[in-house]
Amino acid sequence: PLAININMQLYVFNTKDVVVSGGKIDTSLSSDKRQHCVYLNYGCSYFVVENCLLQNCTGGAIHQMGDKIGTKNEHNVYRNLTINNCFDGIVIVGYSLDIFVEHIRGENIGNFIYLANCEGVTIKDYKATQLPSATIYIGTGAEAHDFRHTDHYKLFRIVQTL
Repeated sequence: PLAININMQLYVFNTKDVVVSGGKIDTSLSSDKRQHCVYLNYGCSYFVVENCLLQNCTGGAIHQMGDKIGTKNEHNVYRNLTINNCFDGIVIVGYSLDIFVEHIRGENIGNFIYLANCEGVTIKDYKATQLPSATIYIGTGAEAHDFRHTDHYKLFRIVQTL
């Protein structure tokens, strides 16, 4: 597998066998004000994201989103992550199979775990504190912005399984 140490946002489509280990992803300076730290779209399998600090995003710290069964996401691992001040923590949706999540710590999260259209997801050893309201505040000075999403303001949410 390809190993990456990253200090920027990671958006991936149709890619396999990647390890992202160490580093920090902080989206507080994003230009469009609606970002994820790690976004895996359709066809991303055998991904490992580990030992990272993910912070200050109005989207998901980890957002795994497939679009159809033929391009599902499979066998991904998310472990030893600290998530701080992100509206969504771990979002696993859209034809995702055999996903393993462990040792996740979250502070100031609107929606910590969100599962939909997935199967075979294991989540172990997690702890989070929720944002005081459904609004998240990111950045300082000219970069300051906020985001509100009352529908996603739940610590743990399961919508539908396959």
